[in-house]
Amino acid sequence: AEALKEARAYGESKPGDPAAENLVGRAALGAGRYEEAVESFTRYLAAEPGHCPARVNLALGQFGLRRWEAAERELNAAAACAPGSAEVLETLALVYRMQQRLDDSLATYERLRALRPSPEVEKAIREVTHNLEAQAINRAADEEEERIRAATAKADQDAQAMRDKIARYLRAVSDD
Repeated sequence: AEALKEARAYGESKPGDPAAENLVGRAALGAGRYEEAVESFTRYLAAEPGHCPARVNLALGQFGLRRWEAAERELNAAAACAPGSAEVLETLALVYRMQQRLDDSLATYERLRALRPSPEVEKAIREVTHNLEAQAINRAADEEEERIRAATAKADQDAQAMRDKIARYLRAVSDD
């Protein structure tokens, strides 16, 4: 909180200064003030569009606000200017997980494993793989349920047709 207060004071003393915006953004991000961080990094990047660390920080702010698509957009831009950044890949994999884009998440974690293997990355890969398997099982169960529902509807229809046929026969026999 104190660092953010000092950064804000510095920013107010240097209005329009991109470096001050970057400093305020980093302090706001560190203090969990994601909206303020996003605003500061957005202003900073307007002046310094190629500054990759600020783009990562903007993505982290968007992530903190649960703005998954905005975070993904900034992380993809950051990955273009820093393709070897483990932080970018790790955060991007998390964003994909939050969006339930598990195939993308797994592929990104595998890229991260190639770049920086660790027990945490292995654990994340196992978790995403497990979630993908669970999704496949759920899909298969839903398909089976739909197949059963369709077969039951067909059996009900056939049974009704048989009842109608018997009723017609009985009417015909009683009329004779």
